[in-house]
Amino acid sequence: MNINGFASLGAPFLPSNTDPQYEINELRNPVAYKGAVRPIIAPFWDDLQLTDASNLTYKTEGVAPNRVFTAQWKNIIWQNGGSAAISFQLKLNETSNIVSFHYSQMAGNIGVGAGASIGLTSQKNTIFDAEVDAPYFLSLNGSSSAASALDSLETDVINSKPANSQEFRFTPKSCTPPTSIKLLNYNSNTATLAWAGNSGSANFEMALSNIDVKPVLGTVVNTTSHTFGNLTSNTEYYFFIKEFCGTKWTRFKFKTCAIVALPYTQGFEASLDSDLPSDLTSQTTSNDFADMNWQSSNLLNASTGSKKAINSARFAKADSWLYTASFPLQVGGVYQLSFKYSRTAATDIGISGTPDLKLLVKYGLRAGSTGMVDTIVFLSNITNTSYATQTMQFSPSSSGDYNIGFGFQSDVTDAIILLDDINLVVNSVPLPLQLLSFEAKLNIQEEVDLTWQTTAEQNVSHFELEHSIDGISFVNFGKTFANGSSLNNKTNYEYTHRKPSNGYNYYRLKMVDLDGKFEYSPIRLVNLRQDLVTLLYPNPSGNEVFLQMPGVDQAKIFVYNLEGKLLMTQVGKVNENECKITLNTQVPHGIYLVTVSTPSETRILKWLVE
Repeated sequence: MNINGFASLGAPFLPSNTDPQYEINELRNPVAYKGAVRPIIAPFWDDLQLTDASNLTYKTEGVAPNRVFTAQWKNIIWQNGGSAAISFQLKLNETSNIVSFHYSQMAGNIGVGAGASIGLTSQKNTIFDAEVDAPYFLSLNGSSSAASALDSLETDVINSKPANSQEFRFTPKSCTPPTSIKLLNYNSNTATLAWAGNSGSANFEMALSNIDVKPVLGTVVNTTSHTFGNLTSNTEYYFFIKEFCGTKWTRFKFKTCAIVALPYTQGFEASLDSDLPSDLTSQTTSNDFADMNWQSSNLLNASTGSKKAINSARFAKADSWLYTASFPLQVGGVYQLSFKYSRTAATDIGISGTPDLKLLVKYGLRAGSTGMVDTIVFLSNITNTSYATQTMQFSPSSSGDYNIGFGFQSDVTDAIILLDDINLVVNSVPLPLQLLSFEAKLNIQEEVDLTWQTTAEQNVSHFELEHSIDGISFVNFGKTFANGSSLNNKTNYEYTHRKPSNGYNYYRLKMVDLDGKFEYSPIRLVNLRQDLVTLLYPNPSGNEVFLQMPGVDQAKIFVYNLEGKLLMTQVGKVNENECKITLNTQVPHGIYLVTVSTPSETRILKWLVE
């Protein structure tokens, strides 16, 4: 409970009069360090003072499961008014989860500059790494009995006392949007998301889009997680989900990994404002509120240049990660990672002991909380306030596209961790060559295009293309001779599998040396049946567009404008994998939405009509 008329369900308050500034009420968006750990219950949030320390009290009454918790602010001075102007209570009702505020006027005057907030916030009031679109606060637009609770506009200028016996009651809806959406793991072409339901419902409706427009319909699922495949690397996607019983969609924005060749250098100079450079992503498993994620900054000294990455644990324990792009690494290869790190000194903010700042560096085939598998280095009890350089080598146990994660861990402290000048280089790679990339993509003819890039081809004879339907037993179906690239040159290869199987198709390269020694590439998967693979072409186009849906035999197709109005459409089947969409009437030039819904997924595609 805070003297200034609100209670927090997060970490304890820091005993400071200036930082954070608890008297500055801001239900909508905590700015810098002005605020407390979310969620917040604010019956009357402003700059308040007690007339007596014993007037801030609480109690629990009743018998479980119908108890009532009451917190009381009694005889409160409002904005240095001189004498008690108001008393108020908040009540938490067990089982029903009703939150109510109750008021009583005192005789004292209201001080100069009064401007209070009345309302609630959820835990995830501000999201830095993956933007979620949902109401995170309710703010009353006044103190009278006619006041309304708004989730899009905050009122922080209430300057009149609520009437005696005035009650404001917040009653949970019976069907509310899902929360706790998490990006569990992801790479350049897949992403696994999980969520929690609030209404006890077993069914949800979801859709994935490459445009930030809420869907009209989605696919009904009865799970609390889903893996999307066949995504495009280094691309923003919008995941929409709602309770099947409800009407309000929750939006979650995420970005797939970029694939970058080595050597790699990241000095954070390319970032805009507090954002990270475009090839980096951030994630936190602690509270999502002000300054708890990795971000770039030019306010503190960088090792080189003007910017570096920073993180802090000012309001709660930190457990947040910074992920690099994906790098194609080879089994048996030796790679060297170096970076520079530092911290600021901690000041006395009333926390006993000296918090231990830690930096855990790991790597894995997917970014995300479940994707980091192998540890490169663990730096505990970081004390240096000038930059130190950490250099270490590692060797992956299998070939693949790997991400490196920098995990910041700390108890509550006002110290800041700094990270700069990340470098990853190749120390050595096994013969016969260095495989920079290997990809398998479905084309519009329902064939699989295999592409790969190499360098340092020494004594390499040829490449054999292998295919499997179970990922275990592989059959050779093609051969390409090596061109013999040098250490400083890159060579691109391509091969097309004309007759892939319905269902799962696994591909790998067998890289053969002149003396018969060989090595396998990472395995790539193309799914012609279970995954929803969609493509609009040509795009932009006129009133007609073709839709590719390889391996999809049950799909509903709709075309909407950006306002969600269903347009008159005609869908003609061209073949089992393609259809033509024709608008029956002329429409204005602009963006339209093509929704493709199957029993397993719904995807929304952007169609530009010219």
